[in-house]
This record gives sequence, C-alpha cells and structure tokens, in this order.
Amino acid sequence: METDPYSFWFCTGIILIAISILSRLRVIPAFMDVALLMLGTFCIGVWSISVDPFLHGWDERFHALVAQNMLENPFRPTLFKENIISRANYSEWWTAHIWMHKGPLFSWQMGLCIWLLGKSVLTMRLASVFMVMLIVYSGYRSARIFFPKIAFTVGLILSLQPFLYLFASGRIGMDHNDLAFTAYIGASFWAWCEYLNSGRQKWVIWIAVATACAILTKWFAGSLIYCMWGLYILLFEIRSVKQWRALVISVAVCAFITGSWFTYCYLNFRDVLVKEWELNGSSHLFKLLDGHVSEWYFHFKTWFEHLLPIVFFFIAGIFFTFKSKDVFFKKIALVTVIALVLCMTVFSIAKTRMPGYTMILIVPATLIASCGLNGLLTRSHKKWFLRTGILVIALASVFYLRLRFSHFRPKGAYRVYQIALNNFYSDLGNKLPQNSVIFNTPQMEFVDVMFYSDRVAYEKIPTPEDIEEMESKGYEPVIILDSTFTHEEYEAQEYLSKYKVYQWPY
Repeated sequence: METDPYSFWFCTGIILIAISILSRLRVIPAFMDVALLMLGTFCIGVWSISVDPFLHGWDERFHALVAQNMLENPFRPTLFKENIISRANYSEWWTAHIWMHKGPLFSWQMGLCIWLLGKSVLTMRLASVFMVMLIVYSGYRSARIFFPKIAFTVGLILSLQPFLYLFASGRIGMDHNDLAFTAYIGASFWAWCEYLNSGRQKWVIWIAVATACAILTKWFAGSLIYCMWGLYILLFEIRSVKQWRALVISVAVCAFITGSWFTYCYLNFRDVLVKEWELNGSSHLFKLLDGHVSEWYFHFKTWFEHLLPIVFFFIAGIFFTFKSKDVFFKKIALVTVIALVLCMTVFSIAKTRMPGYTMILIVPATLIASCGLNGLLTRSHKKWFLRTGILVIALASVFYLRLRFSHFRPKGAYRVYQIALNNFYSDLGNKLPQNSVIFNTPQMEFVDVMFYSDRVAYEKIPTPEDIEEMESKGYEPVIILDSTFTHEEYEAQEYLSKYKVYQWPY
C-alpha cells in the first residue's frame, strides 16, 4: 500500500472512531460516542479528498468550475463565464455557457466552501465530506428508531464505506453531485421513518426540505421517498386521513421550493432548461449516452464490489425481517424492499448505467441491513459476543476501505501530468492580465484550465475572425504551444505573431 502525504488525517480519523467504539463498549468511560464517530468520519473524509491534489476528469472538473463561477452570480450557473467567441460551440453540456446539466444546490455548497476557505481542489471537495457525514448520521438515526442496540454499529459501517469516499474525492463520476443526491435522499428517508414512528408534524416539513434539496441537486428521482410513502399508505393506511394530509402537505412544500427555482430558470434560460429536461429524462432510460456500455447486472456488481458489508447484512436482514415480531418495522421494511427492487430493476433496464445511480438507495438498504446486524449480534445475551462482533466489523471495514480506495488511485504518470497541469495553469493565472483568453489547451482540459487560471479557455486555435471579435470586446489571446501547434506553425500564422505564447511543459 503506497503511503500518501495525508495519512495523518486517516490515522486521526481511525483513532477517533476507535475511541468512539471503546466508549460505546464501555471499555473507557462513555462519552459522546456518536459525536466522536462523526468527527472520525470527517477526518477520514479530509484524508480522502486530499490524496489527489488535482481535478479528476469526468465529471469533477465540470462541477468544480461551475461552482467557482457561481460565486459571481449564484443564480446564473455557467461553465464558460462569457460568450467571448460567438462562433464557438456552446450547444453541448460539456461546452455550455449556461450550465444546467445538474441542479444548483451541490454547486452552491461547493462554492460556499471556496468562498469561505479560498480556491483550491481541497476546499472545493470539502462540501462532499459533510455529505458523507449526513449519510452516516441518517443511517444511524434511522436504525436507532428500530434497533437502538446496533445503531452505532450501523453508523460505524457507513463511516468506513469506500464507495462514499471515492465519490467525495472525485474519483468516480458523477462524484459530488451523486454524493449530495444520495445524502439528501437518505435524509428524507430518515425524516420519513421519524414521522411514521412519532407522528410529529415537524418531520413532514423536514421530509419536504430534504426531498427538495435532492431534486435541486440532480433530478426528480430525488422524490423517491414520496413513492415509498404513497406505497406505504396504499398498503397499510389507505383510510388514514392524517397520512394522506401529511403526504399532500409535504409534497406541496417541496413543490413550492423546487418550483420556484424551475420557474426562475424557465423564465431566464428556457432553451437550456428544456434541452436538459429531455436529456435527463427519458434519454437516460432509452438511449446509450456518452458510451456507457455495461452489463444488465452492472448495478448488482457495483454493490458487491463497493458496498459488500451492507450487502451481506442486507441479505441477513431479509431473513430476520420475516422472523421479526415488530409489525411496524415489517411494514416499513416491506415498502423499502419493494422500492429497492423497483429502483434496481429500472436502473438495470436503463440504457445508460453509472455507478452512482443506485447509490441513492444506501440509507434505505442500510435500514434492512440493521435488522440483519441486530439478528446476528444480539443472538447471544453475553456482552462479549456483541463487543467482539463490533470489533471484527470495525477491523474488516478499515481494511476494506483502504483496499478499495487504493484500487482506484490514479497511476503515477497520470498523477505527475495532472499536478503539472495544475501548476502550469495556476502560474499562468498569476501572470496573465484579466482580459486574457487561453487557446490550444490539451483535449477536454479547457475546463481544468479555466478553473486553475480563472481565465476563459478554448481547445481551438483562434481564427482571424475570432481575434477581431475578441479585440472588439477588449480581450487578448494567449496561445499554448505543444505538439498539436508548434512554434513553427505559430510563426507561420502572421495574424497571431503579436500575441503572447507559452510552451506546454509536456
């Protein structure tokens, strides 16, 4: 295992989690075991986002740039801050001026971290660490309602799941977007369990807020909890006026929050919004987008590869749910399993398949897994049995986290290249005047260039017409020379001779 320069954060996180376990097992005086677990999760999250000090490709670079640009105007999401060259292609989502390929909320979160702590890859990713913490806490609180003895263990397992940290670090697309989407869907599930258990109206509003956050992060799949709630009512509470009224109120509050944003976008960016509706709607189900070819069992394989502990206890949970005498839990479990099966089926049928599509099910799946944990760890009334089980799970989870995270570590040559890219364009940003426009960037890396240099950048070589248009708007081109456009080719183009050039180091 290669040692990374941020092992301090990983070790600190493991130590804090170890203390929380000892506190939970009463080996040392009990104090703030859950708080220590959350703090340990934060430290491991900081470790994960610090290992790669550069932007990853699809899709982190796009998310980072949009988040940075939204600092200038949070209500105008852009990839290219300005249409400097009218002849450029701004029609596709990866070359868009107005960028609405994903919802704005996760970009606002990332932008807020940049605004508070300064621009860097680390600060941009920090918002995702808090999303991991929200997932862990939602899973813990959901399990605590039904299985208080093992709720801490549920949180422990989630806090050491490598899949979450791979998204937080940008190593798996759609990285921060999918992670925030999962966190808010998980929070809505937790709020729903709280409402069904207590009947308190405040949870109705929290369900609406969490669902609205999910929809504003990605798309309408964020309303999953309303499908589950509706199914629960139809199966078990169809005559309950209270349940129907609560559902209607929650949906109305959610619709008001999300409707305000979509109405604003329709009035201001109608063409872009309509296009993205088509792309994010039926296109993902019926068309193969961006070459994402995979087997029909892709999502099942993903869960077995990345979420094995949860899968194992989920399978055990199905068995113990049938044996459970808790009728209330069995009702929620039945609805949850039906929802999980339907979601896995739909996403398996869909033409486009990505790893994060079914990660939205992690908190509901963990509730079923908590039943399995409860059945396995509480079979004996002897304290040593439960304590031994928790320690074994903790050790296995730490090993699993390091193993899976290391497996996805970028290779040495790629890391060297990306760090050089970071340094080169950051240095250019410090040298160039604000009216500079950078040309001839490496393929598909114009986005990285714009993030690091804070200047508009294009892959192409500017034409005389582009030069004329830029100068009329007060901009000046800067040319990057490399193997695709050499110094000799540059000198042969007389209309470019008076402009600055820089030699790409590779």
